[in-house]
Amino acid sequence: MKTIVKYALVTLLAACIVFPTGAVFAASSGSSDGSAQVGNTAATVINLGFYDSADSVDQNNTSIDVWTEYHVNCTVTDDNTLNDLENVTYIIWEETYADEGSADSNVNHYTFRYVNDTDAWEEVGPDAAGDSHLVSGNCSDPADHAATSGTFKLAFKLHKTANYTALTTAWKIKIIAYDSDTSGSNQQLFFDVNFFVELTVDDSSHAWSSLNPGDTDVLIDTPADGKIDVTATANAEFDLQAKGSGDLTKTGGGTPIGLGNVTIHKDTQGSSASLTESYADIGGLTGLSSGESQVHSLKLWIDVPLGTEHGTYTYTLDIQGVKA
Repeated sequence: MKTIVKYALVTLLAACIVFPTGAVFAASSGSSDGSAQVGNTAATVINLGFYDSADSVDQNNTSIDVWTEYHVNCTVTDDNTLNDLENVTYIIWEETYADEGSADSNVNHYTFRYVNDTDAWEEVGPDAAGDSHLVSGNCSDPADHAATSGTFKLAFKLHKTANYTALTTAWKIKIIAYDSDTSGSNQQLFFDVNFFVELTVDDSSHAWSSLNPGDTDVLIDTPADGKIDVTATANAEFDLQAKGSGDLTKTGGGTPIGLGNVTIHKDTQGSSASLTESYADIGGLTGLSSGESQVHSLKLWIDVPLGTEHGTYTYTLDIQGVKA
């Protein structure tokens, strides 16, 4: 009876060893996706400078000349690196007739910018097509845009008709740095613009071709229309003035014709005044409006004294423009 029991127990243990049930094993590794959001930091504009073309003379709060190159320097910083910039914009305007948001104009408003995507400078206006006020070859941007700060330089010139101003704060320069999401800080500089006038005498010679002693109030007949044309560009109201080089001298020698025998006016002999050797206003040609390539005309008359010898007499007429 005991022998049979022991055998049964052994058989049961053997069955447990030979026929195990299926086992489940746990994973030995795992992962978790993570993220870190870095915010955008607005760019800043610092260290502004306004200089001549040699970067040596400080022009801020001074008077500058039109159609002359000047440089505006600034440092732009962006903690997301300069690659984050969209553009650096320079707005230049004269506050008497314009404001920051006015349309671009040769007279009182200019916009320039450096564009990061194209790595190029451009004139937004007034001459977007020709960039005539942008001296692109002398503009510069930082060599390393992976840096967080760098210097930008705008080289520009104002048009010949840019408004003359007497106050050193009338013209303003504002620089704004725009990055991918926001506009950064901006800073301003100030200056005024000197008077400018450019003048060309279109008729380089004039003449009275047929005179006799005793003639009075004879109008020039060369040019054929009896007028001398002058083309002028100015950035403020101006006056035209004239003078003579001296008496009309006879070729080969002899008694001259006095300069006072020649009179000048815009168009009316009765209102004309005698030429002198000093500049004087030309009647009818004062208080002329500013503008570009304006054509003005004047007339000359002569009296020939009795006793004047036969021959050719010469002199030089000089004309200038001055601020009204």
